[in-house]
Amino acid sequence: MTNVKIIKRFPDITRPGFSFTKWNRQFRENNVILNGHYSEIEYPLHWTALSIKCAFGGTEHYETSRVKYSVNDKNFLVLNEGARYSSRINSDSRVESFTINFKPDFADEVIKTVNSENLELLDNPAKDTQNKYWFFEKLYSHDENSHSILAKIKSLIDTSAENSAGRINELLGELLEHMCRLNNSSF
Repeated sequence: MTNVKIIKRFPDITRPGFSFTKWNRQFRENNVILNGHYSEIEYPLHWTALSIKCAFGGTEHYETSRVKYSVNDKNFLVLNEGARYSSRINSDSRVESFTINFKPDFADEVIKTVNSENLELLDNPAKDTQNKYWFFEKLYSHDENSHSILAKIKSLIDTSAENSAGRINELLGELLEHMCRLNNSSF
């Protein structure tokens, strides 16, 4: 089973000895959820896993090499594995920054299941999908489904429920399946 790592405090990247290489390794080995509350924070350009970026109670600003995004209560941003971005919050009140990062193997398995024909999957469950799945990197409006799944994940994190990793991973799978449907409907 894939581990889920919950990080409630973003690292101080100005700290002597901080290594983005070490920091990024955990995103390749676990599903990682970053959940912090900030009125002011800024991160320079850096790598990301496949991720969903949310902000509640205010706005978090993201910038890739091509586009600037403002994420708030009404939307979320999807970035593909390997994307590079910077982010910042500059607000009079505290904003909840909530990011779900999908472990590459976890994402590949969920996406393979969603995109495979049921009969094909039964005939060859170990079939490797050679083509990497890419999402449209854009803002998506929260809908009832995404809002409900995110609320359940946040509730499990907020209550620090013991042995919740399995349930969180189930919900992350549901969220990723929903993202695939949203992405496919964008064509």
